[in-house]
Amino acid sequence: MDSVGEQPAVWHQLWALECAYWAGVDLDSGLEAADFYTDDAVFDLGMDGARLVGRSEIAGFYERRRTRGPRTTAHLVHNFIVLEHDAVAARTRSYIVLYAASGQAPLPVGAPGMITVTHNRYRWGDNCWKIAERVSQVLFVAEDQPTFGRDSTSDRRK
Repeated sequence: MDSVGEQPAVWHQLWALECAYWAGVDLDSGLEAADFYTDDAVFDLGMDGARLVGRSEIAGFYERRRTRGPRTTAHLVHNFIVLEHDAVAARTRSYIVLYAASGQAPLPVGAPGMITVTHNRYRWGDNCWKIAERVSQVLFVAEDQPTFGRDSTSDRRK
C-alpha cells in the first residue's frame, strides 16, 4: 500500500478514468468503452445473464446495444472511494444512479432506472490504469428496465 500522501493522486487518476468511461458510454454509446478494460476483464452488471468476460465480450455488449436504436443514458457516479492501492493494482467502490430510456434526448424523466454499488479493480499497465473487474450489486431497479444482459430477448429482471 502506498503512503497516505499518494492517495489523492491515485484517487484523481481513477476518478478521471471513471468519468471518461461513463461519459463515453452516455455520450458516444460506448463506442470505445472496451478500451478502458484489460484483455481479461470481467464486467458483471449484477443481473442474471449479464456477466461479460474479456474485452471482446464487453465490446460486443455495447455493439448490440447500439444496434437496438437510439438510447439515452446518464450514469451518475457518487461516493467514489479508493479502498486500497499499490503501484500496479487498485480497488474502488462507488454508487451509480442510472437514468436510461430508448430514444433521443430530451426524454421524460422519472425515478432512476437503476441504482447500484460497483466494486472495481484496476491494473496499471502500458502507462495507464485499466479496469480489470467491475462488479455491480443492484440495489434498486425500475420495473421497465431491461436486463442489460447478453440475451436481448429478455426484457425484465429475473
